[in-house]
Parts: sequence; structure tokens; C-alpha cells
Amino acid sequence: MGKKKEREGFVKIATVQNRMEAEQVIALLKKQHIPAYYNGGFMDVYTGGNPARGEDIMVPEAYKETAKKLIKEFVIIGGAASGQRKVSFWQRVVVWIILLGTLGALIFSFASSVL
Repeated sequence: MGKKKEREGFVKIATVQNRMEAEQVIALLKKQHIPAYYNGGFMDVYTGGNPARGEDIMVPEAYKETAKKLIKEFVIIGGAASGQRKVSFWQRVVVWIILLGTLGALIFSFASSVL
């Protein structure tokens, strides 16, 4: 597949993890009167706006350095899809109990139908 078509005169200044982060960065840049967009694709429909490779932030070449400085100082408010989330020991235990219970029920159901 080919590279996404970029608007003429725009350059990539950053890549963020998902659509929510991209919207935050775009809002910041537009508040500073910097035209910007994120390079989302048709696959966002299938991934819920959380592509594996992230979203590219695009601005006109003339605003490149200013936009990079703004983004460097900006703190992105993360959501559920942003970054790694720690799972507690007890959450893992509950997940394993549910998984093993489901697996046991399936095996019992299969075994009783065969016999």
C-alpha cells in the first residue's frame, strides 16, 4: 500500500498514540492559530481511532518549529487507550478464575455430551 497523501506544504511534526491525543494536540495548535490536522485513515473505523502505529500530526512547513515547541511543553491527558495501565494482583487472580471456570465448564459440557 502506498503512503497516505499529505496536504501540500504540510509536514509531520509528531506522532501521538491515538485519536483522542491527536484531537488534544490539534486543539492546542489551533488555539495558537496554527493550521493543523492529524493523518487518520480509513482503518480508524475498525480500530476505534486507536491505530497501532499512532496518528501523525501535520502542520504547514512555516509553523514546524513553533508547533514542535508547543507540543514539547504540552501535557497530553491520557485515556484508557493511552500508555500502559497497571493491573493489580487480585485483578489477575479474578481473570484467571473466570478463565479457568469457563474452560472447565466447556470441558465438562463436551465430556458429558460425548459420554
